[in-house]
Amino acid sequence: MKKILYILLLVFFTYTYAEDVPTPTPSPATAQTQEVAPVQPEMLPETPSYEHAFFKMILSLVGLLVLVFLTFWALKRLSQGRMRFMNQNVTVKILEKRSLSSKTLLYVVEIGGKKMLVSESQLEVRVLTPIEEPLEQD
Repeated sequence: MKKILYILLLVFFTYTYAEDVPTPTPSPATAQTQEVAPVQPEMLPETPSYEHAFFKMILSLVGLLVLVFLTFWALKRLSQGRMRFMNQNVTVKILEKRSLSSKTLLYVVEIGGKKMLVSESQLEVRVLTPIEEPLEQD
């Protein structure tokens, strides 16, 4: 997975920031000594095409969106793994956490083999009730 991500990022940034090689322009000293030929319609530059710039912009936008999505996914996965790791060899385990409002949470906590329902608010942390029947685990 990491190799694919690195390859995609490498291709994205290589293509996005690659510029055309500029053609060398004659120096002013050599330009004065050369005769100026009349301009013919075939020699006029073509009308600039913005397709390349538009494609480059869309590709950059898609790349950034993918990068943001992968960052959120990785952070979510790391936080879940940390919660499981923290609960392995301790006497106090947080089995489940639910938000009731932006400032109030409910926890199902196991302390020394006993399960309890605990509430947390801005003002206090309170044990609501001990849980005696086993809870279903998904």
